[in-house]
Amino acid sequence: MPRYFYLLIKNYYLVTSFHIFYTIVNLDSFLYINSLYKKSCSY
Repeated sequence: MPRYFYLLIKNYYLVTSFHIFYTIVNLDSFLYINSLYKKSCSY
């Protein structure tokens, strides 16, 4: 039982950290694309 609990926590942390990383990368790329779009509009 404790081993299963440990694996559950480990998987939860991995998924959470991956989700946070993915969100940050998505936000970063979104802002980058947005800035490019604004630059192209200003010309």
